[in-house]
Amino acid sequence: MPGFFGPDSPEVREEGRMASRWIIGGLFCVFTWDERIFSGAVRVNEIHGYSIIGWDSLDGEYRMLRAANLGVLHQLRGKLDRSRLAFVSDETIVKGKFTRVRYTFVRKRPKVIVWIAEMSIRGGPWTLISESTLHYT
Repeated sequence: MPGFFGPDSPEVREEGRMASRWIIGGLFCVFTWDERIFSGAVRVNEIHGYSIIGWDSLDGEYRMLRAANLGVLHQLRGKLDRSRLAFVSDETIVKGKFTRVRYTFVRKRPKVIVWIAEMSIRGGPWTLISESTLHYT
């Protein structure tokens, strides 16, 4: 997708896998992922990481803690709206600009979830970073 590595960057293609498992008696779900990003035929990046997702009973909202090999650790707040579970980060400085990230899970049908990653710079509109369809077996 254009803009993945910044404005005017070339379109990229993603390949990878994601797995999940419930922990602590089903209170939280742990996701692991391995992702390869290509620009044309050239592999330009690999991302490996973990997310823990669940209901925070103290704050009364969903939370996601996301860590990746790029040295990034996000804590995001989430809201469930029917079949959409969306998590939004606090603003952080990315390449000198105040940026928020939003990750959304959309349940399309049993065992099929669409994963959407977006960003907003300086409170502007959400722009698509990537979108993947996940098929659970």
